[in-house]
Amino acid sequence: MCSSSYVKTVEILAHARFDFVIIDTEHASFSMETAETLVRAAHLHDICPVIRVTDNDPSKIMRALDTGAYGAAILAGVGIGIFSSIQAAGKNIVKEIHTIIPDHDRHRKYEGYYSIFNNLYNLLSQQFVLIDRVTEMNMI
Repeated sequence: MCSSSYVKTVEILAHARFDFVIIDTEHASFSMETAETLVRAAHLHDICPVIRVTDNDPSKIMRALDTGAYGAAILAGVGIGIFSSIQAAGKNIVKEIHTIIPDHDRHRKYEGYYSIFNNLYNLLSQQFVLIDRVTEMNMI
């Protein structure tokens, strides 16, 4: 789940070989324009972007669809009756190319990096807020 407004977060997930990124506009405090930038970064790095919208307001869902996020498209298809369920949409839209067997050594390495990430995030989260404020002030 991506609740950071930094494109580098999407790039890190892509380099870590994630298949998708969930861009959370419900719990994160960034704009749909920022979400669109994150979607573009996901496309650039060949991972599937999914946007979690704040509620089921059709205008917000359409705005998420306009960013090019695939997950929003699947949910909208279910919401307007094109598909009977998310599972049916998934079977219709998602095509399996190959199966990836879990790599336990890679998982162990990921756990180590994830622990470091969590420590850094906790130490730097307030700094990210300050950076956002300074950036917003410079845009005025």
